[in-house]
Amino acid sequence: MKVFPDYLPSDFGILLLTLALIVSIAPYAAGHDYGNIKIPEFSERARTRLKWFGPVLLLLVLFLHLPVIQKECDEPVYEFVTDKELCGTKREEYVVTPATPKTCRNEAFGRQGWKYNQEVTGSSGWMAGGQGQPDWCNRMIGTFISSRNIGPEHEAGVVRSSENARWTGPISRSREYNYFCTIKVSWEPIVAEKSDAKVCGMNPAVLEVREVATSCRRKTGTKKVKCDA
Repeated sequence: MKVFPDYLPSDFGILLLTLALIVSIAPYAAGHDYGNIKIPEFSERARTRLKWFGPVLLLLVLFLHLPVIQKECDEPVYEFVTDKELCGTKREEYVVTPATPKTCRNEAFGRQGWKYNQEVTGSSGWMAGGQGQPDWCNRMIGTFISSRNIGPEHEAGVVRSSENARWTGPISRSREYNYFCTIKVSWEPIVAEKSDAKVCGMNPAVLEVREVATSCRRKTGTKKVKCDA
């Protein structure tokens, strides 16, 4: 059992206590003026009644202001703990390796190079004039492409070219030329390789399922609390 030490009467209680005190002293201080408090005159009969009514009223009001006595009870105190043995376990997925974009080759990435690259050197042999190095080099390129059935996706060009010339005939002299050309032909394109989620897709994440402890309340003791008597 415990008496509350911080008990204080309300404003209304203080007013009742003041009135009860005035009634208690009224039979003995009739007609006196105490500034804010002026006690009137009473008849002898009224004073007789106030002599016993005043103390009773004062005691009643004082009783109402007595500290309230309440009973103390034990209330359990808990704490939250995370423990496999006390609270049990649950299964959770953990990401060991996150999802990553796949790597692939796609025409959207452009060309990386050519599968085949070849240089060829040839000469035209002595021939009459009227043509030239570009004509002979283009003829070499056309012959090379057709002989290997190379498709439209290719690159061809002249690496270098030259020519020799001579005069022929003892009487009617004519000019002959021997053209030399080195060409380079590349075919069968290799598309570029990149990592791209939109074009190539995604490698799925690697997950691992683990048993982990759950949380629960554990009683650690008790504490005193106010409760009804």
